[in-house]
Amino acid sequence: MKQKEVWLYILALLCLNPIFGQSQILPILKKDFLNSLQVGLGLGNKILDNSKKEAGILLALGGLSFLDESTNQFFQRNHSSLNDALFRIDRIYGEKNILIPTSALIYGMGLVSKNLALRKVGLKSTQAIFYSGFIAVCIKELIGRTRPYQQMGAYRFRPLSFKERWQSFPSGHATIAFAFSTIMAEAVSNVFWQSFWYSGAFLVSAGRMYHNAHWFTDMLAGSLIGWSVAKYVWQYPNDASTQKQVNLWPDFSIFPHPAASLNLRFNF
Repeated sequence: MKQKEVWLYILALLCLNPIFGQSQILPILKKDFLNSLQVGLGLGNKILDNSKKEAGILLALGGLSFLDESTNQFFQRNHSSLNDALFRIDRIYGEKNILIPTSALIYGMGLVSKNLALRKVGLKSTQAIFYSGFIAVCIKELIGRTRPYQQMGAYRFRPLSFKERWQSFPSGHATIAFAFSTIMAEAVSNVFWQSFWYSGAFLVSAGRMYHNAHWFTDMLAGSLIGWSVAKYVWQYPNDASTQKQVNLWPDFSIFPHPAASLNLRFNF
Protein backbone atom coordinates (compact mmCIF):
# COMPACT_ATOMS: atom_id res chain seq x y z
CA MET A 1 0.00 0.00 0.00
CA LYS A 2 1.39 3.37 -1.02
CA GLN A 3 2.15 6.04 1.58
CA LYS A 4 -0.56 8.41 0.37
CA GLU A 5 -3.14 5.62 0.62
CA VAL A 6 -2.03 4.81 4.17
CA TRP A 7 -2.46 8.44 5.16
CA LEU A 8 -5.92 8.51 3.59
CA TYR A 9 -6.98 5.51 5.69
CA ILE A 10 -5.53 7.18 8.80
CA LEU A 11 -7.45 10.38 8.01
CA ALA A 12 -10.68 8.41 7.63
CA LEU A 13 -10.12 6.63 10.95
CA LEU A 14 -9.32 9.88 12.75
CA CYS A 15 -12.44 11.53 11.37
CA LEU A 16 -14.66 8.54 12.18
CA ASN A 17 -13.22 7.81 15.62
CA PRO A 18 -15.24 10.50 17.48
CA ILE A 19 -18.41 9.17 15.87
CA PHE A 20 -18.16 5.80 17.60
CA GLY A 21 -17.95 7.55 20.97
CA GLN A 22 -21.41 9.05 20.57
CA SER A 23 -24.07 6.73 21.94
CA GLN A 24 -26.78 8.14 19.67
CA ILE A 25 -24.70 7.20 16.63
CA LEU A 26 -24.48 3.49 17.43
CA PRO A 27 -28.14 2.67 16.57
CA ILE A 28 -27.70 4.42 13.23
CA LEU A 29 -24.57 2.43 12.50
CA LYS A 30 -26.44 -0.77 13.37
CA LYS A 31 -29.31 0.13 11.03
CA ASP A 32 -26.98 0.93 8.18
CA PHE A 33 -25.02 -2.28 8.73
CA LEU A 34 -28.21 -4.35 8.64
CA ASN A 35 -29.32 -2.43 5.56
CA SER A 36 -26.00 -3.31 3.90
CA LEU A 37 -26.60 -7.00 4.61
CA GLN A 38 -30.09 -6.75 3.14
CA VAL A 39 -28.70 -5.06 0.04
CA GLY A 40 -26.22 -7.92 -0.38
CA LEU A 41 -28.92 -10.58 -0.02
CA GLY A 42 -31.20 -8.77 -2.44
CA LEU A 43 -28.39 -8.37 -4.94
CA GLY A 44 -27.53 -12.07 -4.68
CA ASN A 45 -31.14 -13.03 -5.37
CA LYS A 46 -31.30 -10.65 -8.33
CA ILE A 47 -28.15 -12.17 -9.82
CA LEU A 48 -29.63 -15.67 -9.52
CA ASP A 49 -32.97 -14.57 -10.99
CA ASN A 50 -31.28 -13.01 -14.03
CA SER A 51 -28.78 -15.79 -14.73
CA LYS A 52 -29.93 -16.25 -18.35
CA LYS A 53 -29.54 -12.56 -19.08
CA GLU A 54 -26.09 -12.53 -17.52
CA ALA A 55 -25.07 -15.56 -19.57
CA GLY A 56 -26.18 -13.70 -22.69
CA ILE A 57 -24.06 -10.70 -21.75
CA LEU A 58 -21.07 -12.97 -21.16
CA LEU A 59 -21.56 -14.54 -24.60
CA ALA A 60 -21.82 -11.07 -26.16
CA LEU A 61 -18.55 -10.06 -24.50
CA GLY A 62 -16.97 -13.22 -25.84
CA GLY A 63 -18.16 -12.25 -29.31
CA LEU A 64 -16.50 -8.84 -28.95
CA SER A 65 -13.21 -10.34 -27.82
CA PHE A 66 -11.91 -10.26 -31.39
CA LEU A 67 -11.32 -6.54 -30.72
CA ASP A 68 -9.08 -7.16 -27.71
CA GLU A 69 -5.70 -7.59 -29.35
CA SER A 70 -6.16 -4.81 -31.92
CA THR A 71 -7.32 -2.41 -29.20
CA ASN A 72 -4.33 -3.34 -27.07
CA GLN A 73 -1.97 -2.68 -29.98
CA PHE A 74 -3.60 0.71 -30.58
CA PHE A 75 -3.00 1.84 -27.01
CA GLN A 76 0.58 0.53 -26.93
CA ARG A 77 1.41 2.38 -30.18
CA ASN A 78 0.16 5.70 -28.84
CA HIS A 79 2.25 6.31 -25.75
CA SER A 80 3.31 9.91 -25.16
CA SER A 81 4.08 12.23 -22.27
CA LEU A 82 0.61 13.79 -22.60
CA ASN A 83 -1.14 10.42 -22.55
CA ASP A 84 1.09 9.29 -19.67
CA ALA A 85 -0.19 12.24 -17.61
CA LEU A 86 -3.81 11.82 -18.72
CA PHE A 87 -4.09 8.10 -18.00
CA ARG A 88 -2.29 8.33 -14.68
CA ILE A 89 -5.78 8.77 -13.27
CA ASP A 90 -6.06 4.99 -12.93
CA ARG A 91 -3.37 5.12 -10.24
CA ILE A 92 -5.69 7.29 -8.11
CA TYR A 93 -9.37 7.14 -9.01
CA GLY A 94 -9.60 3.43 -9.70
CA GLU A 95 -7.77 2.40 -6.54
CA LYS A 96 -9.84 0.74 -3.81
CA ASN A 97 -7.43 2.12 -1.18
CA ILE A 98 -8.55 5.61 -2.17
CA LEU A 99 -12.24 5.18 -3.00
CA ILE A 100 -13.12 3.10 0.08
CA PRO A 101 -11.81 5.63 2.65
CA THR A 102 -13.31 8.44 0.55
CA SER A 103 -16.73 6.81 0.80
CA ALA A 104 -16.19 6.30 4.54
CA LEU A 105 -15.34 9.99 4.96
CA ILE A 106 -18.51 11.03 3.12
CA TYR A 107 -20.54 8.70 5.33
CA GLY A 108 -18.87 10.06 8.46
CA MET A 109 -19.57 13.65 7.41
CA GLY A 110 -23.23 12.74 7.00
CA LEU A 111 -23.34 11.21 10.47
CA VAL A 112 -21.61 14.14 12.18
CA SER A 113 -23.69 16.79 10.42
CA LYS A 114 -26.88 14.70 10.72
CA ASN A 115 -27.39 15.22 7.02
CA LEU A 116 -29.31 12.15 5.89
CA ALA A 117 -28.72 12.66 2.18
CA LEU A 118 -24.96 13.01 2.57
CA ARG A 119 -24.96 9.92 4.75
CA LYS A 120 -26.89 8.14 2.01
CA VAL A 121 -24.25 8.98 -0.60
CA GLY A 122 -21.48 7.66 1.66
CA LEU A 123 -23.38 4.50 2.56
CA LYS A 124 -24.46 3.72 -0.99
CA SER A 125 -21.01 4.32 -2.46
CA THR A 126 -19.45 2.03 0.16
CA GLN A 127 -22.01 -0.69 -0.54
CA ALA A 128 -21.59 -0.36 -4.31
CA ILE A 129 -17.79 -0.57 -4.14
CA PHE A 130 -17.83 -3.53 -1.76
CA TYR A 131 -20.38 -5.68 -3.58
CA SER A 132 -19.24 -4.91 -7.13
CA GLY A 133 -15.63 -5.46 -6.09
CA PHE A 134 -16.54 -8.79 -4.49
CA ILE A 135 -18.32 -9.93 -7.66
CA ALA A 136 -15.36 -8.88 -9.80
CA VAL A 137 -12.86 -10.75 -7.62
CA CYS A 138 -14.93 -13.95 -7.78
CA ILE A 139 -15.20 -13.79 -11.58
CA LYS A 140 -11.48 -13.02 -11.90
CA GLU A 141 -10.58 -16.26 -10.18
CA LEU A 142 -13.19 -18.35 -11.97
CA ILE A 143 -12.18 -17.10 -15.44
CA GLY A 144 -8.43 -16.82 -14.83
CA ARG A 145 -7.66 -14.78 -17.94
CA THR A 146 -4.11 -13.77 -18.78
CA ARG A 147 -3.18 -10.08 -18.66
CA PRO A 148 -1.87 -8.37 -21.82
CA TYR A 149 1.58 -7.74 -20.38
CA GLN A 150 2.24 -11.50 -20.32
CA GLN A 151 2.15 -11.39 -24.14
CA MET A 152 0.35 -14.71 -24.44
CA GLY A 153 -2.57 -13.39 -26.45
CA ALA A 154 -6.14 -12.74 -25.37
CA TYR A 155 -7.25 -16.38 -25.15
CA ARG A 156 -5.10 -17.97 -22.47
CA PHE A 157 -6.84 -18.93 -19.20
CA ARG A 158 -5.81 -20.45 -15.90
CA PRO A 159 -8.79 -20.54 -13.48
CA LEU A 160 -8.24 -20.53 -9.72
CA SER A 161 -4.55 -19.70 -9.96
CA PHE A 162 -4.87 -16.95 -7.32
CA LYS A 163 -2.12 -15.03 -9.09
CA GLU A 164 -2.45 -11.41 -10.18
CA ARG A 165 -1.19 -12.03 -13.71
CA TRP A 166 -4.13 -14.40 -14.32
CA GLN A 167 -6.82 -12.02 -13.06
CA SER A 168 -7.51 -9.87 -16.09
CA PHE A 169 -11.26 -10.42 -16.56
CA PRO A 170 -13.02 -8.27 -15.45
CA SER A 171 -11.12 -5.10 -14.57
CA GLY A 172 -11.36 -4.33 -10.86
CA HIS A 173 -10.36 -0.70 -11.41
CA ALA A 174 -13.12 -0.17 -13.96
CA THR A 175 -15.60 -1.95 -11.68
CA ILE A 176 -15.13 0.22 -8.61
CA ALA A 177 -14.58 3.42 -10.62
CA PHE A 178 -17.96 2.97 -12.31
CA ALA A 179 -19.57 1.90 -9.03
CA PHE A 180 -18.44 5.08 -7.27
CA SER A 181 -19.10 7.33 -10.28
CA THR A 182 -22.62 5.96 -10.74
CA ILE A 183 -23.55 6.70 -7.12
CA MET A 184 -22.15 10.22 -7.39
CA ALA A 185 -23.90 10.77 -10.72
CA GLU A 186 -27.24 9.55 -9.32
CA ALA A 187 -26.94 11.99 -6.41
CA VAL A 188 -27.41 15.08 -8.59
CA SER A 189 -29.74 15.43 -11.56
CA ASN A 190 -27.38 17.61 -13.57
CA VAL A 191 -25.86 16.63 -16.91
CA PHE A 192 -22.56 18.41 -16.29
CA TRP A 193 -22.15 16.82 -12.86
CA GLN A 194 -22.98 13.38 -14.21
CA SER A 195 -20.68 13.80 -17.23
CA PHE A 196 -17.82 14.73 -14.90
CA TRP A 197 -18.09 11.52 -12.87
CA TYR A 198 -18.67 9.17 -15.79
CA SER A 199 -15.80 10.77 -17.71
CA GLY A 200 -13.49 9.95 -14.81
CA ALA A 201 -14.61 6.31 -14.87
CA PHE A 202 -14.10 6.10 -18.64
CA LEU A 203 -10.59 7.53 -18.29
CA VAL A 204 -9.78 4.93 -15.65
CA SER A 205 -10.93 2.17 -18.02
CA ALA A 206 -8.86 3.57 -20.87
CA GLY A 207 -5.91 3.99 -18.53
CA ARG A 208 -5.91 0.29 -17.65
CA MET A 209 -5.66 -0.57 -21.34
CA TYR A 210 -3.02 2.10 -21.87
CA HIS A 211 -0.93 0.60 -19.08
CA ASN A 212 -1.22 -2.85 -20.68
CA ALA A 213 -3.03 -4.29 -17.66
CA HIS A 214 -6.36 -5.24 -19.29
CA TRP A 215 -8.07 -6.15 -22.54
CA PHE A 216 -10.95 -4.20 -24.04
CA THR A 217 -13.61 -6.72 -22.97
CA ASP A 218 -12.16 -6.70 -19.43
CA MET A 219 -13.04 -3.02 -19.28
CA LEU A 220 -16.53 -3.54 -20.70
CA ALA A 221 -17.29 -6.28 -18.16
CA GLY A 222 -15.95 -4.27 -15.21
CA SER A 223 -17.87 -1.17 -16.28
CA LEU A 224 -21.12 -3.12 -16.58
CA ILE A 225 -20.66 -4.76 -13.18
CA GLY A 226 -19.86 -1.49 -11.40
CA TRP A 227 -22.66 0.42 -13.11
CA SER A 228 -25.39 -2.21 -12.66
CA VAL A 229 -24.53 -2.95 -9.01
CA ALA A 230 -24.46 0.77 -8.18
CA LYS A 231 -27.81 1.29 -9.89
CA TYR A 232 -29.32 -1.51 -7.80
CA VAL A 233 -27.75 -0.22 -4.59
CA TRP A 234 -28.94 3.33 -5.19
CA GLN A 235 -32.54 2.25 -5.78
CA TYR A 236 -32.60 -0.01 -2.73
CA PRO A 237 -34.56 1.76 0.06
CA ASN A 238 -32.89 2.82 3.29
CA ASP A 239 -33.53 5.14 6.23
CA ALA A 240 -31.34 7.83 4.73
CA SER A 241 -33.49 8.30 1.64
CA THR A 242 -35.90 10.90 3.03
CA GLN A 243 -33.59 13.92 2.91
CA LYS A 244 -34.11 16.05 -0.17
CA GLN A 245 -30.74 17.75 -0.43
CA VAL A 246 -27.17 17.85 0.80
CA ASN A 247 -25.77 21.22 1.72
CA LEU A 248 -22.17 21.20 2.85
CA TRP A 249 -22.19 24.86 3.82
CA PRO A 250 -21.73 26.24 6.49
CA ASP A 251 -20.61 23.11 8.32
CA PHE A 252 -18.06 22.08 5.74
CA SER A 253 -16.00 24.08 3.26
CA ILE A 254 -13.74 22.77 0.53
CA PHE A 255 -11.34 25.66 1.01
CA PRO A 256 -10.62 27.39 4.35
CA HIS A 257 -10.67 30.95 3.01
CA PRO A 258 -14.24 32.30 2.56
CA ALA A 259 -13.36 34.09 -0.64
CA ALA A 260 -12.32 30.82 -2.24
CA SER A 261 -15.01 28.61 -0.70
CA LEU A 262 -17.05 26.21 -2.77
CA ASN A 263 -20.49 25.26 -1.49
CA LEU A 264 -21.91 21.98 -2.76
CA ARG A 265 -25.58 21.08 -2.87
CA PHE A 266 -26.91 17.69 -3.90
CA ASN A 267 -30.54 17.53 -4.95
CA PHE A 268 -32.43 14.23 -4.89
